[in-house]
Order: sequence, then structure tokens, then C-alpha cells
Amino acid sequence: MAENPAAIAEKEAKLLSIISSDILEIGPEFAVTDDLFEAGLDSMSIMRLLIQVETAFGSRIPVAQVNRENFSTVSKIVALIPVA
Repeated sequence: MAENPAAIAEKEAKLLSIISSDILEIGPEFAVTDDLFEAGLDSMSIMRLLIQVETAFGSRIPVAQVNRENFSTVSKIVALIPVA
């Protein structure tokens, strides 16, 4: 079952908030499709972000899916979060 657009937008907003407050210095103009690596995401911050995502959304992202491509944008990370 596909997740509705409002639920996706809510997850994206929550994830942007987590990233801006705990992971990277990004401004309000940062979009869900902007490249997180260009903004400074690195391997250590990916691990911090993964922990934050799992805590905030109550779900685990399989290790096999934790890679540069899947963590390049907020939209791609949100797509990894299972539908509740």
C-alpha cells in the first residue's frame, strides 16, 4: 500500500528538522531533494542520522540499504522508512 502524500510530507518535514537541529547546519531553504553530501553529510554523520531516524520513526532501516545513494536526499531517506 502506498503512503499518502500528506504522510510523506510530514515525515520529510520531521526529518529535515532532525537534520537541521542535530546533524548538519542547513537553512530553511534546504529542500527535500537537495544533496545532503553537498551540505556536509559524511560517514560519521550518516551513522548519527541513522540512529536519529530509527529513534524518531520507531523503525529500523536494514544495513544493506544504508549507502550513499539512499542517503543522498531527505526524500530518499523517507522512502526507506516503512509505512506505519
